Amino acid sequence: MVKWTTTDLLRHLQADGHVEQRDLEAIRTYVGNAPSQPKAPWYLQVFLLFGALIAGVLCTAGFAAIFRGDFTDTAMLGFGAFYIGVAVALHRLTDNLFLSHLALALSIGGHGFFLFGVSQKAGHDDALVAIFVGSLALCAALYPIYRTTLHRTASCVLVFVLAKIASAEPGMSFVCHILVAGAAATSAWVLTRSRCRPALLPLAYGCAIGLVILTLPISQRGLWFDELAMQRPWIASIALGIALLFALHRAAPEGAITQTRLAVVVGGVFALAALTMPGILAALFLAVLGHATWHPIVAWIGLGSLPVGLWHYFYSLDQTYAQKSMTLVASGALLLAARFASSKTGNTSTTSPSRGDVT
Repeated sequence: MVKWTTTDLLRHLQADGHVEQRDLEAIRTYVGNAPSQPKAPWYLQVFLLFGALIAGVLCTAGFAAIFRGDFTDTAMLGFGAFYIGVAVALHRLTDNLFLSHLALALSIGGHGFFLFGVSQKAGHDDALVAIFVGSLALCAALYPIYRTTLHRTASCVLVFVLAKIASAEPGMSFVCHILVAGAAATSAWVLTRSRCRPALLPLAYGCAIGLVILTLPISQRGLWFDELAMQRPWIASIALGIALLFALHRAAPEGAITQTRLAVVVGGVFALAALTMPGILAALFLAVLGHATWHPIVAWIGLGSLPVGLWHYFYSLDQTYAQKSMTLVASGALLLAARFASSKTGNTSTTSPSRGDVT
């Protein structure tokens, strides 16, 4: 029995006239871009990820034990660059799933060594600012090199985590507001493009998670550390209110929103922005945007973060009963408006986006 290769089969079909030259090129392009190995089940990927993270931690602890934890700033920068270089090499040279996750673990360890070295170089007063700037530079440099969605998303999320920590520094609160507006604009720009490039989707996912991190309700009666409370939250509330209006406009088909519904939507967004509730606004924005653009991951990120914002604003003693009631009414009205608009979209074939248009 003769084994046919893909090339031989295509040549045979072309010689018999069954396949035209144009279709032949399309088939070759599809075969060339096909994955080299089948995708592993999600539970296997989770176990491999945890195993790789443990391996990365053990490697990092081994280096620390060799030098007995006595690292200079130059040594930390060197070890960080070495770890990141090994991670990049594993990314580029192998498609093995375990080695790919091990590369993520080594990359995280390399980020830690490198950023601690940067903080020691900068000194105690400017340590947090230097760490944030260093993480931003690493993300911009390594994003094109990483090939998987998980690694690219983790690199983006790290920037927002460090920005949240650095916002406690005097004069750094404005960076948090700039990142909130930038994350909302970036995620909206990536997801609403007519032809969304797959390489940009991790950027949108990272910005969505980062938006939730930046707007976490951390205050005197909230979660975790009081010093990480967002300063002047009304600035972020205005930016997220505008973003939410854009997402609602995107979700609604042409002619579906009347003047009455428009007044309800604008009034609800204005009420949430006036009550300085950026966490709820961010959650609603992500939920509506993800649903409107057929990206369920973004929608679930928003819906998952919504209870956190509602918990804080409804059970915090800083809020009056009137404010809590207005928050509940406004949030419910906006979700109902988005649901009504999406149902109208499903009944209109000419205005309903297909998954092929956005992915």
